[in-house]
Amino acid sequence: MQREARALWRRLRRQRRREMPRHVRVARVSVKAGAVGLAVAGTVVFVTATVVLVLGHVAEAMELYVVATAAWAAQAAAAFFRV
Repeated sequence: MQREARALWRRLRRQRRREMPRHVRVARVSVKAGAVGLAVAGTVVFVTATVVLVLGHVAEAMELYVVATAAWAAQAAAAFFRV
């Protein structure tokens, strides 16, 4: 019974995937890739800002922290408004 239910769900999923236009599938992948890129960029900028702060350049570090925060916020928005 459970195996049949899983097979039915799998078949329905495949059917939905076939009916979905290509541009929608491409948009999903693009949004996911963009979100991952923003998360990685935010992390790299955050680490760079921490190094700059340790070196004593406080003003530049604060600007980099703002950039990291913006990247993470954009990533969160991309995840929230997923296509």
